[in-house]
Amino acid sequence: MRLVLAMSLAIASFTSVTPAQAKFSNALDLHKSCSAQQGQTAFVVEYAACLQYISATADTWDQVRINQGKRACVPDGYRDFEVKNLVSSYLAAHPETWHLPVVSVVQDALKNAFPNCRD
Repeated sequence: MRLVLAMSLAIASFTSVTPAQAKFSNALDLHKSCSAQQGQTAFVVEYAACLQYISATADTWDQVRINQGKRACVPDGYRDFEVKNLVSSYLAAHPETWHLPVVSVVQDALKNAFPNCRD
């Protein structure tokens, strides 16, 4: 999981990412970034930003849960891009959440996908 995150950071560092491109003020912003298609000018930047945000959120939440004596949310063996795909699918299926804070929607997507997250 961390290798993909490191590679994404490296890719993003070679592109012209501005703070506005990397900031998600709500779930719609993340959905737009995660929905970027190959061939679009900013695909690599958008894909990397989406992957980084979801990976960092999932990793942070897992660490908080472990520190609280709970199990990690994301099961061992899941790769960053797989978690990104789960969250992206959740965002696409739940447009009613797009106005909400992005971190809470990512957590809801993880709760929906993984029973460990529900406690």
